[in-house]
Amino acid sequence: MQKGISLHIGLNRIDPGHYSDVFPILKGPEFDAEDMRAIAEKMGFDNEKILNAGATREAVLNRISQAANTLEAGDIFLITFSGHGSNLPGKEKDGKDETWCLYNGQVPDNELFDRYCEFREDVRILVISDSCHSGTVIELHGNRVIKSLPDETQKYTFLSNKAFYDNIRNAVRERSEQDLKASIKLLAACQDNQVTEDDDFNSVYTRELKKVWQQGSFQGNYQQFHNALLARFDNTPQIPNYLMLGKSNTKYDNQRPFTV
Repeated sequence: MQKGISLHIGLNRIDPGHYSDVFPILKGPEFDAEDMRAIAEKMGFDNEKILNAGATREAVLNRISQAANTLEAGDIFLITFSGHGSNLPGKEKDGKDETWCLYNGQVPDNELFDRYCEFREDVRILVISDSCHSGTVIELHGNRVIKSLPDETQKYTFLSNKAFYDNIRNAVRERSEQDLKASIKLLAACQDNQVTEDDDFNSVYTRELKKVWQQGSFQGNYQQFHNALLARFDNTPQIPNYLMLGKSNTKYDNQRPFTV
């Protein structure tokens, strides 16, 4: 019998000791994490939610590795993130590594990729990232509240913690896509060069995702799910992204989202 494990991360606030205190406090991510956890529970996942100070770099990375050690071929790992997204200097074409801002430090996309390479062959991984600059966060390489660190905070965070991030970069193993045995899908709130919006009771992307999901009434596959989400962002500056990496898996492609 196939098994599903899910992890739901929500950060309304992050540690000012690491990031400085120049960043907006968010309202939606805690609600986002709970709503995504509720979807996962209804679909049969063994689920866990971690918020704010509990969502440290160590906690998230360790839980990904624990799932990798547990799941077998045919199983699925769902990880959802809602919070601030940012960038660090990197080796991608745009010179930046996209990151999740966890409570005590950022996790760059190449570090996440390294953990996804730990999963066994034919495991399915679904990543949902409701954060700014998240369009390829699984890859190697007005009154609106925006879920991105201000430019001055991004610079401060990197420069004041340069040795910290240099150590992370040096510790991550050199990987290529050939090292990835699992099949990964990313549903992202926006493209790498875009920002996402927060709102009172959900972040905007998660709010629209819930509307498309319709409490489980949605019956299409992942591409159709993404297309329905795209339609809800027509004529907006925020364009959701759908990305696949790793081993081709036609069965996974054709499944209803969140199927264990």
